[in-house]
Amino acid sequence: MNVRYWSVVAVSVTSLLSCTGTVQYRFDESEADLFTASTPQTSDPTKAPSQTPELVALIKAQRYGAAIETLERELREYDAAETRRQLAQVTALADSYDKVIAADVEDAVNKQDWNTAYRLLDQAATQYPQGAATQEWRNALASHQQERIEGLNTALLFERATWLLQSRVALEELVHLEPRNTSATTRLDEVHSEAQKLAVQLSRMGITSLAAKDLDQAERLLNAADRLYPIAENILALERLDRAQHQLTQEKRRQRLHEEQEQARRNAEKRKQSLHAVEERQQQQSRRLVEDINVALGKGDVLRAQGMLEQLRSTDKNHPQIPVMEQTLADSIATRFDELLEKGNLLYSNGEIELAKAVWEEALRLNPGSTRARARVARAQQVLNNLREQKKASNN
Repeated sequence: MNVRYWSVVAVSVTSLLSCTGTVQYRFDESEADLFTASTPQTSDPTKAPSQTPELVALIKAQRYGAAIETLERELREYDAAETRRQLAQVTALADSYDKVIAADVEDAVNKQDWNTAYRLLDQAATQYPQGAATQEWRNALASHQQERIEGLNTALLFERATWLLQSRVALEELVHLEPRNTSATTRLDEVHSEAQKLAVQLSRMGITSLAAKDLDQAERLLNAADRLYPIAENILALERLDRAQHQLTQEKRRQRLHEEQEQARRNAEKRKQSLHAVEERQQQQSRRLVEDINVALGKGDVLRAQGMLEQLRSTDKNHPQIPVMEQTLADSIATRFDELLEKGNLLYSNGEIELAKAVWEEALRLNPGSTRARARVARAQQVLNNLREQKKASNN
């Protein structure tokens, strides 16, 4: 059982529904009527003097279409505000009824319960024929019914055509085996005659399908007609069908080519965007490296600047700042190299051999090909080795 409730609230004590109060609607699929209503009475129904027994009866019977027509007729005779309010209330109630019926019809259609669907629509047509939702379903089911009928009739024609073809083959063989069998000859003539008539019918249906651009259906119908009985009109239609199918094939090929070209364009655009994103990331990285190199050079950290410059060369060898920074770095390395050599010399003169060696090694890292730095490191190492030997000898 599917139960639905509405509450119809009166705008004023003189409104149309003040005597009907809250209306409960119940749909019972076992009953013939779609809805039954239970309508409690108010304590003083005389407070709505404009209501007529006829109108109240129509609302209680849920004959909303007739109720609306009654109120519209009263409005044409006398345009009263109270009547307009009553009309608005009844129309709202009718629209709710219309939506409920439409929902139940949809549920019946989904279950393929066609009897219930048509019964609901017939009931709605009596109660509220103006309902837009149910009218839409009436149109849809009418269209569905017509399409189904046409499909079944076509299927029957195809079955008949198959039977005629099989019968013709059997009867032709029978007549060939028994030339004097007049019954078989007569039956064969009847089959030929019916096949010719059915071929004409199928051919006309095929031409109609061809005009509607339903090429699959047209092909079935025209080929069936051709097998039954070749006629000139059908042969011409088959030629038009061939041209239409060829045109459709060409159109599909063009469409597919267009789609492939469009996909290729989108892929190229994606690659372009991806490449642009990579280039943008590379440019950002290069900008950061240039900034870091300049900071390192400003602090005199030439080794760090040299490492980052190598990184810049590997990621962006064509960066316009590389030649300038290479020259700046070379000048900084030469200056720092000389400073380290002098500092190492001073430490060596003061007897700070290990410190001097460390300073000269730093200079050698700046300029690995420098023979001066290498010789000084070797000299400091030799002195350190001699000092260790002397210390070892004195301990013994």
